[in-house]
Amino acid sequence: MVASNAGDASQPTGYALRFERSLAAPRALVWAAWTEPERLAAWCCPTGCDMLFAEGDLQPGGAWRSGMRTLAGREYIACGEYREIAPTERLVFTHRWERADGLSPETIVTVTLSDESEGCTRLVLEQCALPDERNRNDHHSGWSEAIDNLAAHLDTVQSDIVLCRVFDAPRELVWQAWTESEHIAGWFGPACFTTRVVENDFRPGGAYRYVMIGPDGTEYPFGGSFLEIRPHECVVATDEFDEGFSLDNVELLPRGMVTTTLFEDVGGRTRVTIRIAHPTIEDRDRHDDMGVIGGWRSSFHCLDELLSEVQEQNRSIEVERVIAAPRELAYDAFLDTTNITHWWGPEGFTTTTRAVQTRPDGRWRFTMHGPDGRDYENLVIYRELSRPERLCYDHPGGEEFENVSMNTTVTFTEVEPDKTRVTMQMTFATAAERDRVEQAYGAIEGAHHTLARLAQRLETSPSPTT
Repeated sequence: MVASNAGDASQPTGYALRFERSLAAPRALVWAAWTEPERLAAWCCPTGCDMLFAEGDLQPGGAWRSGMRTLAGREYIACGEYREIAPTERLVFTHRWERADGLSPETIVTVTLSDESEGCTRLVLEQCALPDERNRNDHHSGWSEAIDNLAAHLDTVQSDIVLCRVFDAPRELVWQAWTESEHIAGWFGPACFTTRVVENDFRPGGAYRYVMIGPDGTEYPFGGSFLEIRPHECVVATDEFDEGFSLDNVELLPRGMVTTTLFEDVGGRTRVTIRIAHPTIEDRDRHDDMGVIGGWRSSFHCLDELLSEVQEQNRSIEVERVIAAPRELAYDAFLDTTNITHWWGPEGFTTTTRAVQTRPDGRWRFTMHGPDGRDYENLVIYRELSRPERLCYDHPGGEEFENVSMNTTVTFTEVEPDKTRVTMQMTFATAAERDRVEQAYGAIEGAHHTLARLAQRLETSPSPTT
């Protein structure tokens, strides 16, 4: 079946290039190398360049994007959309370069695959609408080297499974999540599974054993031993399914796998590349049939979420206190600017309200008067007012009112009918900014003081307006 998004039917003009190549790999594998982002990231750049990422929505009209870095450190980002998709036969997509002044002119790339002989594929690549002869020559040279890389890649991976993902987190944090038991249990396995780490002797020669547990309670045990560990760079380990792994016929389980995982810094983000080597193509196919690629992609999504949560915690301050007051009363106290002067801020401070608008995007301008006689001008910008559950606001620093320095979320949870847990979470732009504010202003202690003063105020003056 052919899917297409023809767009403008007019014949493209300009310069064109074409070349053919025989590849010693079956057509399905060549197609996968062109259409699966993890495989594409392993080869699709000229010699001497490193792929930074590859991503795409493989459907007519779907977008694709990839990035590479030269030996000189210059980065190039290509993008486009898929026009026609005929699985294992023909792929048509637009191609552009992202530039500082916008996108380069659009060109059209057509990749055609056909069986040449048993186990071999004929590849024809055509690119049209190139703006000039120099551009055509540059693209021809780049594609020629990339296809050389594809041929070498196919020679080595016919019995391998390769996956790649760039995580929006520093390499040290990704390494921790990948290697420390308490983190592994939080992300490893498909999204609907849980994982129990039975053993994790993380050293060369050490053993590991995990048990994935499906939504129906079925257990899937597997393990192996670590062969090589280079901190923050590489882990090589054997990978074997235990006899208890649930399959109707244990003889169908793939055997003798070795997994190499690479961790690369990509401008503060981390590219993880997994190569699972199998002793035979049959073992690779068995592993593929088990859904290993989909399972890893789901695991990557879970790891993304975990890394996001950890980074959020690293740049946040959270304090809580149980207050002897109903939820509604505790919530209203945060918006009662007449009464707030008695409890807002650390011990010894008072507050004078200058102006207030208690609505989403409304502003509360106020002055905090310190015990040393110094005044501190402040601004709060309300973002969410959900009585009595949740209150969110931005709190800019100093007089730069539009330069938001932190966001605060206050939640109110009923513990008993007349008791409320008040939780304040202050989130900063970076972990470094969080640490700076804590060290310079004692933010954690100040937040504890604020909630303690609120508790005392509500216990002694239960009505917020008295």
